[in-house]
Amino acid sequence: MGPLLDPLAQSIVVGASRWRDYPAQQVLAVATAAIAARQGITRCADAECLLCRHAIDGGPVLS
Repeated sequence: MGPLLDPLAQSIVVGASRWRDYPAQQVLAVATAAIAARQGITRCADAECLLCRHAIDGGPVLS
């Protein structure tokens, strides 16, 4: 998601640290569209991850 959200970020300095600020409504719109277009975009690097598989499939299937 980083490359999609980076253009929305504003960088500010708070004390001795640098923070990134994002407009919530725009982030929600961009993230929602990206996930709808490609559900696997939120998947972790582990191809066998059950948590990712269940999340993409809409939740665990109980038999």
